[in-house]
Amino acid sequence: PKIYKEASKDPVKFWEKLAKGLFWFKPWKKTFVHKPPYFQWFTGGKINITSNIFENAWEQKKDKTALIWEPEPVDEEPRIFTYAELFKEVCKCANYLKKIGVKKGDRVGIYLPMIPEVAVAMLACARLGAVHSVVFSAFSPQALRVRLQDTGAKVLITADGYFRRGQFIDLFKNAEEGIKETKVKKIVMVERSGKVPWHKENDSCKPAKMDSEDLHFILYTSGS
Repeated sequence: PKIYKEASKDPVKFWEKLAKGLFWFKPWKKTFVHKPPYFQWFTGGKINITSNIFENAWEQKKDKTALIWEPEPVDEEPRIFTYAELFKEVCKCANYLKKIGVKKGDRVGIYLPMIPEVAVAMLACARLGAVHSVVFSAFSPQALRVRLQDTGAKVLITADGYFRRGQFIDLFKNAEEGIKETKVKKIVMVERSGKVPWHKENDSCKPAKMDSEDLHFILYTSGS
């Protein structure tokens, strides 16, 4: 209640105070601009969300657990990542995407099951300034195709398959069907064994300096 009271009293001042706790490459000129029906936040500011997740307060967080993944089948070992380990994976993935031609502003489709590589892929796109769009892995090839067409994705990150309620799903087959009649030129495949195409890439990648109002991701319609 105390937070809501403070925020409702002066919303712009409230969010400005919180934003000052983030790392900015360049501070903003105006906190809030509203010209109906449009509005903008922190105009003129330069930032990258991954710099705030990783480099900001790095010494305090690098050895802390960032991600715990429990697999299906349940008798398999969980995968646990510290911030330092996750950051290396994100940079490797970003460097691989860069190598295959992904640039700032490009659209990348992510058609993955609930595995750690979902987070890695999203953060790698953000590191580069590419725009990601996650498509639920249980969606059909037709549903995938519509989302790839509408977002204009040029790359699709997917997996060879996964287990769901004990049944193995051939996701790569669906992905191959789903990219037909789209702008996708490259499929990046994660193997269920944990092998990823970016495993040999450099684990250091500079963040893109993004405008505060640049597009981060596209959240397409839900299944329902």
